[in-house]
Amino acid sequence: MPRRPARPTVLPHRYVRQDGVPEDPWSKLAPCRECHKVGRAGDVQHPDELTAMPPTPPAAQELEDRILGEREW
Repeated sequence: MPRRPARPTVLPHRYVRQDGVPEDPWSKLAPCRECHKVGRAGDVQHPDELTAMPPTPPAAQELEDRILGEREW
């Protein structure tokens, strides 16, 4: 039996409401124009900020530099 193709991965993106599509009556949410999933701004799939990771704290950056040998003692 052939395998079913995997769902395409949609990277986190800003929520943009689809025009002309009514919202869900129970959750009051409308689908996103890009991924067509029901959601809202600020959820996991539609974060407010698109940074992948928070900035590295200075102490952690210094430790990483020492481990990688980029900084002399």
